Amino acid sequence: MRNRPAAQWTIGGVAALCVLYALTKWVEQLMWVLTGCAGGFGNPGTTGELTGGYCVLSGRGPLLELPWREDLWITVLLGVGLACLGGAAWVRRRSTLVASLAIPVLLYAGFSMASRGHQRADGHLVRYLANPVDGVGWDAVPNGWELNLTGGHLFVPDIGMAPLGVTMLGGLAVLVLVALRWYAPRPAAGAN
Repeated sequence: MRNRPAAQWTIGGVAALCVLYALTKWVEQLMWVLTGCAGGFGNPGTTGELTGGYCVLSGRGPLLELPWREDLWITVLLGVGLACLGGAAWVRRRSTLVASLAIPVLLYAGFSMASRGHQRADGHLVRYLANPVDGVGWDAVPNGWELNLTGGHLFVPDIGMAPLGVTMLGGLAVLVLVALRWYAPRPAAGAN
């Protein structure tokens, strides 16, 4: 272990745990979409197919196109952020620089999550419909959303907004960690 103050290890540990939690939830989301697409996420009479960037759900015709690449992108960003934090824990000379690299990565991941969450919570799930229709409703249900279509209900998996808050908390912890390292007293030039 590196010789660092306990406060830095504590704050760094909180940051790493926050990012690890968010990464775990986004891996779960990505696996839900990639593995559940073919079976239509368990919706009766619905099948799915993975294309280059979408999970296309079909019933009697195309119903919904979920962008799975968006989930992959957020997962990759969180993985890079966690790698930066891990690297900062073990690099001796440039640990502050390595930790500070996590800040824009986590900010971008947070903005991506917020944009996606806002679109889904604000009813923009309808924009994923292959044939937009009037009178479509949606409700938040455990582990996702339920679209109320004229032909019935359609479940769409979603992890919700908790990982966004946890990621922002982790990013704030990284910011505090970098500030502690940046403004930490330095040993004198000739001191041992």
